[in-house]
Amino acid sequence: MRFVYSTMHGFIHLETDGGFSHARNLDTSWSLVLDAIDRALSTWPGRARVT
Repeated sequence: MRFVYSTMHGFIHLETDGGFSHARNLDTSWSLVLDAIDRALSTWPGRARVT
């Protein structure tokens, strides 16, 4: 849970503080973050994979 919370909190904090002022699309970045979290959690060591 800490991994997910800290990733989401960091993204939101950067967004509200103007840390994403570059030209990249914010929605695309958020989608990539969610994909990365999903990939990390679905391959987390010691956990059975849920399909």
